[in-house]
Amino acid sequence: MPSQFFSTKALIFAVAGIVVAAGAYFFVTKSGDIQESARAATATATTINKILSVTPKGVLTPAEIKESKEVSEGDKLSTSKDGRGIVEMEDGSTAVLDYSSEMIISSLGASRTSIALKTGSVWAQVKKVLGQGEFFEIKTQNAVAVVRGTSFGLTSHADGSSTLFVNEGTVRFAPVDPKTGAADFVKAKDVPAGDKAMLSNENVFTETPMTPAERNNEWVIFNTGKAEEDATDGIVPTVKTTAETEAAPVTDAATPATATTVTNAAEGVNSGETAPPARPANACGAFSETGGYAADSSGSLKLASIAPASVSQSGGGAITLTGTGFVCATTVAIGGKVFDGESGFTVVDNSTIILPASELPIGVFNVVMADALGNAAGLPRALTVTR
Repeated sequence: MPSQFFSTKALIFAVAGIVVAAGAYFFVTKSGDIQESARAATATATTINKILSVTPKGVLTPAEIKESKEVSEGDKLSTSKDGRGIVEMEDGSTAVLDYSSEMIISSLGASRTSIALKTGSVWAQVKKVLGQGEFFEIKTQNAVAVVRGTSFGLTSHADGSSTLFVNEGTVRFAPVDPKTGAADFVKAKDVPAGDKAMLSNENVFTETPMTPAERNNEWVIFNTGKAEEDATDGIVPTVKTTAETEAAPVTDAATPATATTVTNAAEGVNSGETAPPARPANACGAFSETGGYAADSSGSLKLASIAPASVSQSGGGAITLTGTGFVCATTVAIGGKVFDGESGFTVVDNSTIILPASELPIGVFNVVMADALGNAAGLPRALTVTR
């Protein structure tokens, strides 16, 4: 009897121990899950060109982002008149803020990302999501664009209207009640790739195919990385003066050249004013009587390709960017890393730049670059960095 009693007692203690251990495991695991789910989602904001500033939630004074900074829900991002910046979410989606623009990160997470565009323009490259209830939206004062995987641009105009450009996929475009901020999806329209939609401040909806001029707009090309050839619709050709067309080419951009007199062709008289000689292909900036033209990109900054398109962070190696107008490049931004022209990358010539792969973060990133003249160029989701 005693032995049977102790045996039963031991069994009870053993079972109790198992229950306690299981409970402790469940508690620890569940606590970890709760902590993980409670972790606030963040994003990385990186300055592409000039000034990008952030005003954290609850703070009144904006702070300039010199390179990259972690941002979260409630933060306001703004750019100067010649500034651009990119916000990269944890799922790989990105939002590029254009010149003189302002947006607030309303919500940030795996299932819902919401941006309030107050002024200016933003371009979104949204990662394809498959789960139900997951979406990405950008809201202006009178409209909201909602997607589940696409590439599009949205502009909030000063008159209270909004314009949507769709590059890939389909965007649901709906009016917003300016008083309540609620979207009216009953009146929503699905705008396909290649179309432009406008919603006036009186909620009048119009939709038309994007013209060649709109597809070749600098802001669109900057975000899509592609342009149409022979697209002249709506593009005003550059008219050169007689002095520009007849002046002898300058072979050395650093050598002073003789200015010529501008002739008013319409009146056939000499205006008495002088104009600089023809601009070399790799020159821009103001003409100097003593220094001639400085060797730079003449506003022709373009990023055509990146090779290789996939690199290993641990493997090191170099990445080659090709395009035009590189002689004045000042920064190249990839993910949260910003390379500068002093030591971060090497300008081989006007069409080639080389930079190291070992310093890059891991992920899929836009590649964006800027020059000293305020020009910017980029390729969306062009580089994959693995371990």
